[in-house]
Amino acid sequence: MDKPAGITSTGVVSAARRAFGTRRVGHAGTLDPDASGLLLVCVGEATKLVRFLVTEQKDYVCCAKLGTETVSDDAASEVIRTASWEHVTQAQVDASLSQFRGGYDQTAPRVSALKKDGKRFYARVRAGENVDHELPVRHVLIHSLELDDYMGQEFTLSMSAGKGFYVRSLVRDVGRQVDSAAHVLWLRRTRVGQFDVKNATSLEDLADAHVINPADALAHLPLAEAGEIAARRILYGQKVPVGDDLTAQKKLLNGEQVRVLNQDGELLAVCECIDNEVLKVIRAF
Repeated sequence: MDKPAGITSTGVVSAARRAFGTRRVGHAGTLDPDASGLLLVCVGEATKLVRFLVTEQKDYVCCAKLGTETVSDDAASEVIRTASWEHVTQAQVDASLSQFRGGYDQTAPRVSALKKDGKRFYARVRAGENVDHELPVRHVLIHSLELDDYMGQEFTLSMSAGKGFYVRSLVRDVGRQVDSAAHVLWLRRTRVGQFDVKNATSLEDLADAHVINPADALAHLPLAEAGEIAARRILYGQKVPVGDDLTAQKKLLNGEQVRVLNQDGELLAVCECIDNEVLKVIRAF
């Protein structure tokens, strides 16, 4: 889906439930309400795919504004800190990005769905709590990060990052790095793994959405094909060695996740390779 700004990811899921007539709908990777762009929506049996899709690399573009920090690190909440920005140059912003490329220990934004002691941080912030000293710090991977345009107080960035990364936190940290402050004005996710927002369905066209085969949705995983006997064993949850009735398209490594199809090309299971090409079922379909 190409989620528009102004609706929550849960709101998109609700619309999909109505369109497909089922409660079994989920999404792979939350987008903030004010953010737009690609949201992978899983329906029915495909809700089992979520855990294998949320780890995929994601691409974003955003516009940031110097001079102010906000509670939520975007334009959706009140300003909590101001700082001069007139001294900041394009070269300084560009140079600061090198501190983040490759990855760094990122402090989560105050307003997030992360939990501590069973309570989500966004709910605690909305209740008036100060959570700054409790915010989780996680190492995030940033595969690419570029300054696309610089317009004085505002600048645009494009980036590609791994699981658990927050664009809002990055922009906040860039502002601090150049001795100012910053927050996100707008944010758009353009890619998740193999999926590009150019091919996404709009909310208005949801009822006519192109539904992706679950086997194709996991195309980033190595492929194995099961004959009738191996397929039956896999559906019973048994461990199956790669051999005559179970063939893999490449040499499998221990710990590697594998999508297993039956002879009709249907997704049977996602398995983990153990003990030199023995497949152990993680999730059957």
